[in-house]
Amino acid sequence: MTASLARSSMVLAVLSTVMLAGGAAWFTVEAWPAADAGAHLVIGACLAIGMACSVAAVLLARADRWGWAAAAALVAVVTPTGFAYLGNAATFALAVCAAALAARLRDRRRVAQPL
Repeated sequence: MTASLARSSMVLAVLSTVMLAGGAAWFTVEAWPAADAGAHLVIGACLAIGMACSVAAVLLARADRWGWAAAAALVAVVTPTGFAYLGNAATFALAVCAAALAARLRDRRRVAQPL
């Protein structure tokens, strides 16, 4: 079951990043023309941080670093990236799955270690 959850979480990581990127692009097209210079800075920073954390979650999941992947996905969820409701939901699901995998694999390592 752990291997199945790991495979599906990897797919979820990629899909959530794609959905966040789509929502961010939509938001940028809608919000950028009406925003002033200060808002451009905030919008750009939020999009950069959110997308960087989402990509980091994919890379960390690929490297089987599930605890760090969960943390990166949580940061990507709370960083405003625009109209990405579905992407945020998928990223939150990734954070939950990655945290479950991290806890499961940590317990498995504790059992495997000799006393």
